[in-house]
Formats: sequence, C-alpha cells, structure tokens
Amino acid sequence: EKDYPNDLIGLICYYLEEKASLSTPVKVANIAYFLRKERRGKGYMTEALRSLCHYLFTLMECNTLRIYVYPHNDASKRVALKCGFKYIKTKKRCCKNGLGEVEDLEFYSLTHEEFMLSNQGDDVKISVITPGKKLSDECKNTPTLVPFHENGKNGLKDENGQIIFPAAYDRILQWPESDVVMTCLNGRYKYYSTSGE
Repeated sequence: EKDYPNDLIGLICYYLEEKASLSTPVKVANIAYFLRKERRGKGYMTEALRSLCHYLFTLMECNTLRIYVYPHNDASKRVALKCGFKYIKTKKRCCKNGLGEVEDLEFYSLTHEEFMLSNQGDDVKISVITPGKKLSDECKNTPTLVPFHENGKNGLKDENGQIIFPAAYDRILQWPESDVVMTCLNGRYKYYSTSGE
C-alpha cells in the first residue's frame, strides 16, 4: 500500500511451459496469486494480475496464460474474470489442498489474441532500454535495486544510494532475478528492460 510500501501484502507468481506445436512452439504461463485477507477487496490483486499479463504477453512473448482456482474461491475467480480470463472447464478431484483433501480445480485461460482485442492494453506503454543509453549504463552492473519512498511517490536506488528511478511513480517494481523494471504513474504502466532484449 502507498502508506506502507515495504509491507508484503500478497504474492503473484508464474511458471512457463513450452509446448510443441506443428508450426511454432507455444509458450504458456501458469499464474498463481494470494492476497492477505485484510487487504482484499481493494483492487490490488486485479492491478497486479493485469500488470503481470502485460509483462507475460509483451516481454515474455507468451501465447496463453492460465489460472487454476478452487471452485469455492469466488474472490480469485472474480479477479481472473475482471482481467479478461475465460472459464474453460473444471478438472475433477485433481489436486490436494493444504489440508491434504482432494479437490476440484476450475481452469481459466486468456490468449494473446483475446488480450490484444480487449481494452486491457490501452493504458500500457512498453519501453525497452537498449545498451548504450544512460539508464542501461546505470543499471547493467546493478543487479539489486532498492525501493525508496518520498513525498508519497516511489523510486529505485542502487546499492550505493544513487537514484536510478526518481521518486515520481505511484508504484515501481523490479522483478527478482530479472532485468525488468515496471513503473506505474496515474494508472499507466511502463516496462523497462535494461538488457535491451
């Protein structure tokens, strides 16, 4: 949250699968997310999932995104549907929950084509920082960027305290073990790749 930028309020993650195809390989990302109970209902996870969809389709070049949800988890289903995912099917008795009980899973999917035809990408601008530009020079030897908060805005510094991104953003995030930085200002997202790829 804006008032507590260093608090962990939830988690969103993915893993990739490459599937063989007759013509070209198909890259599928499976997404999972969790939000602390007291932070639910404020739109945080919807915002995080939309951001991750942009990243996976534009920078990771995924063909399809998938989410598996327990049938009784209405909040997670609402998040998926708000972000353009469509219910595909229910897999019966296919997994165990944290208590060891066998449960069904509902399967939701979003294709690259559906994403592009929806309005999900209207507010997203993609910026790729190529080698030789100032930002790339500043970041390429800086594997860890440290978030800081100033006057209600967020930025990133390197480990020596040098400002890489000024405190001018509503949200800013560097993906762990990645050269990708995401910024959000007034609902508009930008992604920066410091490797130029």
